[in-house]
Amino acid sequence: MKIAMNSNSMKCISMQVAKHLLPGLLIVGLYHSAVVLPKIQELEHLHQTIATVDITGMIRDKAKELSLNDKSTLNTQTANQVVVLEHYGEELRDTILRFATENNAIILPKEAVVSRVDDVTPFIKQIQAQKQK
Repeated sequence: MKIAMNSNSMKCISMQVAKHLLPGLLIVGLYHSAVVLPKIQELEHLHQTIATVDITGMIRDKAKELSLNDKSTLNTQTANQVVVLEHYGEELRDTILRFATENNAIILPKEAVVSRVDDVTPFIKQIQAQKQK
C-alpha cells in the first residue's frame, strides 16, 4: 500500500513532530541547566592540585639573611631578630594558605612528598618578595 503525501500533509506532520518535540527538548534543556550543570561545576571545584613548597629552605634562607644560622651565636642574637623570623613564618603560612585557596591546591611541605609533584616554592618566594616591598 502506497500513501500519497503532498506538501500540505508533510507540513502537517512536521508541525505535529515539532509540537511534541519542542517541549521535550525544552524540558531536557531546563533539567540540564538546573541539575546536571551545577553537579558538573561542583565536581570541577572538587578537583584539586597537589603541590609542594620548600618551607624549611625558605625559613633557613630568612634565618641566614638575619644571621641566625649559626647555632653557637643563636643565644646571643637579639630578640628582635627572632621576632622578625617568627613574623616571617606567620606571613609565609598566610601566603601559602592564600595561594592554595586561590589555586584550589593542596600544598604540602616538600620533605613530606615522595612522588613528583609541582613545586610552587618560586611562586611563594615571588609573592613574599612583593610583600616585602
